[in-house]
Amino acid sequence: MSAPRSILPFPKPPFMVRDRFRVSADLFPLGAVYNGQFESAHFVADNQWDDAITEKLGVLISHGERASCLQTDDPAGLAEALWRVYGLLANDEPTLAQIREDGVSLPRLGLRLFTDSPETRIEPAILREDLTPLGVRVATWLESRSGVIRLADALALSCQEDIVIMRGSADGADVAELIQVCFPSGWDPVEKIATGFFAIHEPIADNSRLLGSSSKVMKALLTKGPYIRFSWGVTLSNLRDAHPDVVRPNLTPDEWEDPELVASRTYLRMERQTTYPMPDLGRGLFSIRIYVDPLIRRLEQRPDLRPRLAHIIESTAPEVRAYKGVTKLATPLLSWLNSSVDCEIAANDSTA
Repeated sequence: MSAPRSILPFPKPPFMVRDRFRVSADLFPLGAVYNGQFESAHFVADNQWDDAITEKLGVLISHGERASCLQTDDPAGLAEALWRVYGLLANDEPTLAQIREDGVSLPRLGLRLFTDSPETRIEPAILREDLTPLGVRVATWLESRSGVIRLADALALSCQEDIVIMRGSADGADVAELIQVCFPSGWDPVEKIATGFFAIHEPIADNSRLLGSSSKVMKALLTKGPYIRFSWGVTLSNLRDAHPDVVRPNLTPDEWEDPELVASRTYLRMERQTTYPMPDLGRGLFSIRIYVDPLIRRLEQRPDLRPRLAHIIESTAPEVRAYKGVTKLATPLLSWLNSSVDCEIAANDSTA
């Protein structure tokens, strides 16, 4: 009889380190405290794991060609990089992955992956009853894949993070060799595969500082670190998948005039990103974890974030707001955030 799966903790969504926003690399050392949380792991599992993996699987089944992008002339080298990432996952979250001599075990799915063939053999773990219903669906999908993309999809369906593998070359060039991203924030992975850091980030508004440091950022990603960084957004959608083709909710003209109603429909979308160098392979990991939380609930839990979020939105250049898709939300949200801060100040004054 199989053992019960471990209970995962509640999410601990991150927040920005700086309260003034401008487009820059902002890489911070992994293994330090940011916003009261000690950030040391590349992979963090919580009790939204099943929902996230189910959503990922739905994206892959419906739009696998846009979410799982691969272009390489060295599949063996890429496979070795992915097995190392599995090692990171097993170290950070052994309830999700455990390294074996012949492959890796995925306890929450009830699957094992074996390294004894180029196709990455997939079997139930020990007993057929260990295979969970979600594991059955994942195994069915993986059996439809082949080669290194099967290994990449298996990794994607083992963790809540999205995965990018960047590859460097002797002449200093870099390229996105694998983009396994089911939850992009307004960008299309298909357009980024086989391009370098500069080209990937060129469409971003107000990008001069970021592009000016592109060579240093790539050197850090491929040979230094590990690092962590954070990004933010506000949205009317509770979906993790914010691909440009995904239809997003909207409000009526009258609803847009009501700041409190707008705030009640808004979600805070935070990204937690990490890097991990593999210099002997000429590659580096870039992970992306998406957190989507109702704005009001998040601020009720962390009232100290209200003025900070207001300052972040206020300090964001208009062209960057447009790129992030938050232009229309900015005005009513700032009105609501600042009025909330004013109310708190008045309440504190009245009880002083």
